[in-house]
Parts: sequence; C-alpha cells; structure tokens
Amino acid sequence: MSHEQNIAGFLTSKDSKALVITGGAGTGKTTLIKTIIEQLNQTQRDYYLLAATGRASLYLHRHDSS
Repeated sequence: MSHEQNIAGFLTSKDSKALVITGGAGTGKTTLIKTIIEQLNQTQRDYYLLAATGRASLYLHRHDSS
C-alpha cells in the first residue's frame, strides 16, 4: 500500500487510531501535517497531535488551528 493510500485510508476510516509520519529534513512532513489537519478539521473527529521532540512539538503547535 502506498503512503498516499495509507493517509487516505486514515482520513476516511472511523476505525483508524494512529498515523505515524516520519522523514528527514525537507521531505514535506510539515506540509503533509498541515494538509491532514485541514482535512481533520472538516470532519467531526477528535484528534491529537503528538511529537517525539520539543522542536517538532513547536511546529505542530504552530500549525494546529484547532
């Protein structure tokens, strides 16, 4: 299954509990997260953003509009 299929499945499934995004610097993680947040904000689903590092946590906080 492709990354795109995994993300689409996560966004459309009511049973999906977690989506892990990994990648090196400059691979588009922040852009991807912003897009996923926009999609989740259009649904009635509750969600939480978690980050493994302080720097990543700051980025998530800046891009989460909820």
